[in-house]
Amino acid sequence: MKKIFLTTITLLSIASATIFGMYGPDSDWIFFLTDGNRFRARADQLGFTLGNDTIK
Repeated sequence: MKKIFLTTITLLSIASATIFGMYGPDSDWIFFLTDGNRFRARADQLGFTLGNDTIK
């Protein structure tokens, strides 16, 4: 049971890394974590606008 749980956690971690910015040959996880504009741009593509005006 513990092995299944750890495998599930690992697969979810890989999937979330793929979704949130691991998009190109020169993209890496540290650069993604330190660049706030990259996450904002990805969230904009998904349809979320965070701010005082609107939330899409």
